[in-house]
Amino acid sequence: MVKWQKPNRYLVSRNEKHQAPLSIWIVGYAVGCAASIPILFHHCFLPYPVLSRFLERFKWMVKVYFFIWFVIGNVWLFGGYPSPGAPNLRRLCVMFLVFSYLEFTMPFILCAVLACCCGDLGLIRGATSECINSLPTYTFKLQKDGSGSIRTINSEVKGGVEAAGDEKECAISGDDAVCCICLASYADNDVLKELPCSHFFHSSCVDKWLKIKAVCPLCKCTILSKK
Repeated sequence: MVKWQKPNRYLVSRNEKHQAPLSIWIVGYAVGCAASIPILFHHCFLPYPVLSRFLERFKWMVKVYFFIWFVIGNVWLFGGYPSPGAPNLRRLCVMFLVFSYLEFTMPFILCAVLACCCGDLGLIRGATSECINSLPTYTFKLQKDGSGSIRTINSEVKGGVEAAGDEKECAISGDDAVCCICLASYADNDVLKELPCSHFFHSSCVDKWLKIKAVCPLCKCTILSKK
């Protein structure tokens, strides 16, 4: 019997009567919750194989018990038993049943959410080998001054020229002379691949990326032609 602040009010009164034994169901639910406490400390039993196996079987027994008690509670509460004189008892049973509904329906809710997410992720599929091989590739050349030394853009990253001597030749600053996939700076004669969004990456790195997701790692633009 749990009292509120007012001494003449109770959460569950012994005087409340219900045709179905809801008070017994509440006690049984509380017993199941108490029996579940050792399961929360299952990691403490891992060094003991015998106790660990017993606790695993006990966990399934508790799940079966809660499922059976859940069905019984629904029958007793919603099975047409009138309860005009037991409003608090009925509210408490409804609260416990809501927790049980959430527990038993959560796997189905997660499956539905994953199905929706997978449907959206399916739109971002990997690119085919033909599509990847059709992307233009270039050779990265480091810039050198008259003495032949490497011209340093900053203390950590060296700039360079993309596609030197090819039809397309463009300077790349030191900040951009890094593959954002492997986070390595471009070295002399590295083979780079250009995506339709004009971003460059190591050819070997971006090939593996595009086989999983056919989008640019930087701007997320797709490389697949939109039909």
